[in-house]
Amino acid sequence: MASPVKPHIKALARKMRKDLTGPEIKLWFELREFKQIGAHFPKQVPMGDYIVDFACHGKKLVI
Repeated sequence: MASPVKPHIKALARKMRKDLTGPEIKLWFELREFKQIGAHFPKQVPMGDYIVDFACHGKKLVI
């Protein structure tokens, strides 16, 4: 079972989604192309005590 995400981690992830760095924006535009094959990569995903830049839950892939 997954650990619940703490409220302050959720809030920080929400803030970080709005303030992507230049390289994150470039990678995000590349990852959006994978949506056509069913791979969805949300930005700044809280996972337990961590925030990962991109995650594809369906493919179990974290970047």
